[in-house]
Amino acid sequence: MADTSTTLRLLAAHGDDLLGVLRDQQLHEALVPYCENGPRLLRCSKHDAKGNPCKGKIVWLAISPYEPRVLGSPLGPRSDELLKKDQREYNLPPSSTAPTALFPNWSIGPVDGRDVGEDVDTDLPELERLRWIVGCRRHGCGARYLVTNTQLLALLVSCVAKGSGDLWIPISSEVGPAN
Repeated sequence: MADTSTTLRLLAAHGDDLLGVLRDQQLHEALVPYCENGPRLLRCSKHDAKGNPCKGKIVWLAISPYEPRVLGSPLGPRSDELLKKDQREYNLPPSSTAPTALFPNWSIGPVDGRDVGEDVDTDLPELERLRWIVGCRRHGCGARYLVTNTQLLALLVSCVAKGSGDLWIPISSEVGPAN
């Protein structure tokens, strides 16, 4: 297993080359041990007038075991009972809420974990869209952040290495409100 600093260095080496991350076999191998830690909640870091962080939920994220890509879903881990309740309440097919073999009790949703946020690069093929705008779901906050696959992978690796629970989005990623 590559250590955390090596994994983060491999990520940083790609800079703005988002597609290069997907093609890097050495990086993929370094990320595999981090895949097994399951989804982490990305939280809002916007501060109010008193300096308190919002802590609102943004999206649940995990590292794909198949390629250096972040998987995301607004739905967090659910017990079997809650999964069945969601199926009934929202009239969902069982496949849309079924946990994956890798992530017990977490459905990556009907779009196979590609529900990270609002696609920025809509002119690219779906599997090459690696930048998103994500928004805080807490009522009254409305913060929006521009994030990349590489940035989210680095956050996940750091979080797992520290043994932390939730991810905190860097406030420097904040973008203006939706039009």
